[in-house]
Amino acid sequence: MTAWLLAKFGIRDVVISPGSRNTPLIIAMHREERLRCHVVVDERSAAFIGLGMALASGCGAAIVCTSGSALLNYAPAVAEAYYRHIPLVVISADRPAAWIGQDDSQTIRQPGALSNMVLAECNLRDDIHKTDSTGDWFACRELNHVLLTALFGRRGPVHINVQLSEPLNRQVEVGVGEDNFKKIELIAAPGRISTSQSRDMASELSGKRVLVAGGFHSPDDLLGKALGRIARLPNVAVLVEGTANIHARGVHEAPDRILSGISDEDLAILRPDVLITFGGALVSRRLKEWLRLCSPGEHWHIGENEATIDTFRCLTRRVEIPAAGFFPRLSGAMTHIGSSGAIKDSYSTRWDMLARQACDNSSKFITGAPWSDLIAVNSLLNLLPRTANLQLGNGMSVRYGLLHDLSGFHRVDSNRGVSGIDGCISTAIGAASFYNGMTFLIVGDMSAQYDIGALAAASLSPRLRIIVLNNGGGSIFRTINSTRSLPEREMYLCCPNSISLAEIAEGYGIRYFQAHNLTELKSVSNEFTSDGGGCAILEIFTDGEISADVMRAYMSRSKSI
Repeated sequence: MTAWLLAKFGIRDVVISPGSRNTPLIIAMHREERLRCHVVVDERSAAFIGLGMALASGCGAAIVCTSGSALLNYAPAVAEAYYRHIPLVVISADRPAAWIGQDDSQTIRQPGALSNMVLAECNLRDDIHKTDSTGDWFACRELNHVLLTALFGRRGPVHINVQLSEPLNRQVEVGVGEDNFKKIELIAAPGRISTSQSRDMASELSGKRVLVAGGFHSPDDLLGKALGRIARLPNVAVLVEGTANIHARGVHEAPDRILSGISDEDLAILRPDVLITFGGALVSRRLKEWLRLCSPGEHWHIGENEATIDTFRCLTRRVEIPAAGFFPRLSGAMTHIGSSGAIKDSYSTRWDMLARQACDNSSKFITGAPWSDLIAVNSLLNLLPRTANLQLGNGMSVRYGLLHDLSGFHRVDSNRGVSGIDGCISTAIGAASFYNGMTFLIVGDMSAQYDIGALAAASLSPRLRIIVLNNGGGSIFRTINSTRSLPEREMYLCCPNSISLAEIAEGYGIRYFQAHNLTELKSVSNEFTSDGGGCAILEIFTDGEISADVMRAYMSRSKSI
């Protein structure tokens, strides 16, 4: 695979230094007919010769060595390549991980040996195929990433370390090509896609079923309008989470609400030919699992990223352009082609129909469900002023929130970069200090306890409102299959707390409200949500077991359809 991808990326020259551990690499390079192999015994000279080839050719070069000190002899040339921005691909053979540091010959710590002098690196373990069924995908993604980093943008040296087990002369016939492995294309532009690029891409998408999916993103009116135009095309559906902050008619929000209400048979009908993603990490596990299962033929990821993002294991194009610089021109080009009659597909109609059915059965479910976290959040969101900013804590809070249409809020945010429960209150305090309107935070009791010290901040915005879902600890552990049946669940995972939020609020001079049912929630909502009186906390009490049961039943609605 390594040799095939080198050739696919346009590299033609490989400088090889003899050794035993790199025998499989030598065989692979020699038998890839598009590569020119050159033999140089001394690794220090070999690396500088490769440097000269990469510099003169302009398309990069690779150098291949055996394990141990051979790799360290590459360092001077690699340093030169780093500071001169020359795409030099270092490929080192290595011993299996189990033998590193075990007094066996040529077993040094090779991963990271050149980390201060390379733009990217990867370590391909020898046992990945034995322990992980996704081994080929992982190796392909890693190799694509380092080669894209070497050859595009800043350009410079990269390091690929390959751990190899004996026997080293074993030869296996492997089908290498687009059916087995793929080259990920990179498209970059200074801030905006060109007119010609947009026309070419629109032509590629013509007649194909296209799904645009969006994760967290800052509000952008231009982007929202562009996605609204694309969503009106007959072969396109746009599906976003509330944290994408897209306000446009025709765009479907709340993926979990929709997908959990659609049967497997109907989901198969919705499989896209092309998936286009933008924004940050998706919260919806249902959406991620579905896209991995149906594996669209093409996946374009839009946005400026340091890494090669292949969440759904089918990435074919990495577009290094901000979403707001990509979709407006693409929407214009696609609309032009669509209006000319070149596109005839009912894909969007199918999405509209099935999404409407899913939303209808969601409403029916909520109407008949008992008091729980889901009902509390649903009722609460209907009571909040839509001009407000909404902050969602992690754990179950963000999942409950994203089951709803949040497009009416001024802005929706959640700490989904890492997805930790730490700092949810602190983040809301900081964000509220920069917004003249109301800011509402919905957070679980465990997350609130974790960050309760943030309430000691010198100045809390008088327009900040904190809603704490008190369900007796980390309710997500009562919901997910991996932990909900464990006898250790309550004590060691959910960790119910005994702190009095009412007393803490009093100690910090913050107004406190509470609700144990829907009637109490409605009775306190006007005073709690009004713009006046200063910062306030609303504690909503629910039963954790009931809440977990309700959520599992909600997410299984499609089984009763």
